[in-house]
Amino acid sequence: MQTKTAKLDSCALKPLISRVHLLTREGDYLANNKCYKSYYTTETAKLDGDFERYASAQIRLFLVAGHDTTSSALTYTLHLLYKHPEFLARVRAEHDSVFGTDAGAAADILSNDPTLLNQLPITSAAIKESLRLFPPAGGVREGSPDITLVAEDGTQYPTDGCAIWVPHEAVHRNPAYWPRADEFVPDRFLCEPEDPLYPTKGAWRAFEFGPHNCIGQTLALTEIKTLLVMVVRQFDLKEAYAEWDQSHPVAGLREANGERAYQVSGGGGGQHPSCRYPCRISVRE
Repeated sequence: MQTKTAKLDSCALKPLISRVHLLTREGDYLANNKCYKSYYTTETAKLDGDFERYASAQIRLFLVAGHDTTSSALTYTLHLLYKHPEFLARVRAEHDSVFGTDAGAAADILSNDPTLLNQLPITSAAIKESLRLFPPAGGVREGSPDITLVAEDGTQYPTDGCAIWVPHEAVHRNPAYWPRADEFVPDRFLCEPEDPLYPTKGAWRAFEFGPHNCIGQTLALTEIKTLLVMVVRQFDLKEAYAEWDQSHPVAGLREANGERAYQVSGGGGGQHPSCRYPCRISVRE
């Protein structure tokens, strides 16, 4: 394991860290960003010899721990969008509005101005709703003597000496917090606070909640939005579980909560669609 870690540091992480230092000397997007240069100039003066070690650990976490859960989240977002063509049409229209109607040019446009990803509220709502219905992982918190959980009936549960597991799917599908809890309704993340669909504070926990939420949240959402921009206007996707089941006649669970693409445990620490999500993909005309 140490050998693999050393190879990762040498082959991938050190070049990435070096890139940070090169940004201020190149005609790069960040190098031309006044806010970035101002921050970089003041903050790098404070860095000590531990910077490379800390940066390597964080980048390793992003690359290794985040890829599996992000790929699962992307798969489920595509799955739900193509199952709900009316909302998929809204996502495509949003992409046309922001990036122009030439889907093939989106990569160059986005490369020149990555901030355009911040202009995709409909796309973001679809991702959040997908993560609500199919969260790729749960959350764990360490208890302490000064933290007590209080149930709705007033029962108190001390947490000292306990590891608290937060089952995201149970919270995300609880009708007490989510009207139409088992339905794909991305508009709940677009409506105003007075709307009955508006999410209850703290009920959406895909990246956990509060000061110790997932450090890779922004990276994961950026990756998913980028890939959706690249894919949904150029390809059509259809699940192929019927074909799969005909050629793989195995007894056992076929659906869960009415969903054939139910979640199963997979490698890398995340939950995956059953049978690795067989599907058919075609180029849009």
